[in-house]
Amino acid sequence: MRSTQPDRRAAVTPKTGEGPAADPRVLRRAKESAVKARTQAKDQLKAVLVGSDPELRESLSVWGLLR
Repeated sequence: MRSTQPDRRAAVTPKTGEGPAADPRVLRRAKESAVKARTQAKDQLKAVLVGSDPELRESLSVWGLLR
C-alpha cells in the first residue's frame, strides 16, 4: 500500500568532483603516483646494478642504492 504523503526527501545535487574539496584529492593522487614511480625506478636501477660488474657496483655503492 502506498503512502498518500508526498516524498519528503530533499532534492540533492550530486558531487561534480570539482571545487575546493577536489584539490587535496588531486594533490594526494599526484603524490601517490610520484612515490610509485620513484619506487619503480629505484627497484629497476637496483636490479640492473645487482647484475652488473662488481667494480661498477662498488663505485655506485656510495649512493646507497644497494641497501
